[in-house]
Amino acid sequence: MKQKLHIVKVGGHLVNDTHGLAMVLSAFAEIDAPKILVHGGGRHATALATELGIAPKMIDGRRVTDAAMLEVAVMSYAGLSNKKIVAQL
Repeated sequence: MKQKLHIVKVGGHLVNDTHGLAMVLSAFAEIDAPKILVHGGGRHATALATELGIAPKMIDGRRVTDAAMLEVAVMSYAGLSNKKIVAQL
């Protein structure tokens, strides 16, 4: 019999909320089935880009990801944001 796959999305706002993130990760860890956690981190990516002298481009409130911003996003999402979440799990 196939098991249901649970996909949980944690937005960037929650990634920055220590208490809220801890609650969600605790509940996520309790899921006794195949699961995937997808997380945001746009605020950190924007702050990092600014520190690096890269002006984030926004159109209608959405980030436009050019080559430079893609590198920043990888640094942020796969770096600090992801490592914080994995360490808590």
